[in-house]
Amino acid sequence: MSYTSGPWNSVVSTDGGDIGIVAEGVRGERIVLAEVFEHVASNEDVDVDANADIIAAAPQLLEACQAALDVWSFQASDRERQRVERELRYAIDLAMGK
Repeated sequence: MSYTSGPWNSVVSTDGGDIGIVAEGVRGERIVLAEVFEHVASNEDVDVDANADIIAAAPQLLEACQAALDVWSFQASDRERQRVERELRYAIDLAMGK
């Protein structure tokens, strides 16, 4: 499986409301990967920005989860576990919009 490598970022459209999930292409161009539409939210409690943040964090979340699996699958040093913990916390923060 292949996907567009990160980082992915959320960008509010110029007319406001809708949010694009974008990445940088190999020639430096902006690639729109997905759009999160404000008017689609069926529940007033849904935060469109939060939805965009978690989508944009997908590559880092995947990498952090893969690293965590590697560390816990084998005997890893404390230093390696600390590195993976930082990666996981970073990915979670991205997903939470921090």
